[in-house]
Amino acid sequence: MIITNNNRLNLAKLVFLAVTPFLILLCSFNQLYSADRKEKDTGEEKNNVFTLYGLELGKVDEDGFVYNKFGTLLGNVDEEGIVYNISKVEIGKVKPDGSIMNQIGTRLGSVNEEGDIINISGRKIGSVKDVSNIFLVGGVARLIFFKGG
Repeated sequence: MIITNNNRLNLAKLVFLAVTPFLILLCSFNQLYSADRKEKDTGEEKNNVFTLYGLELGKVDEDGFVYNKFGTLLGNVDEEGIVYNISKVEIGKVKPDGSIMNQIGTRLGSVNEEGDIINISGRKIGSVKDVSNIFLVGGVARLIFFKGG
């Protein structure tokens, strides 16, 4: 009976299995690091929609697009104050006096020039900071605060 010695083959397998994960991790580190750096370097916008207690809920940009706190687009508000959901279906309107209406014309709440969001009972429920356009503030309120109303 002939016994063969596979020590060299076993040693090569062991070295290969030990080195391969390290090389994969080393090669992917540069790509992951640069992707993270690009996101921070682009000047990511800060959230500007807050609850009554200061928790961030999302943001609205100057073009009228409303995002939740994770950056997911919820809808938009046009220059006339009409509020659309993500499917481009009209779900409400913001009147020039700050009243927020749903799609059938029921008043849900209101907003003021300071960015305060007020529910139908007259209670402040949140705010939008650094936005002066009352249509944008009302659109944010309709899309984030009054989701189902």
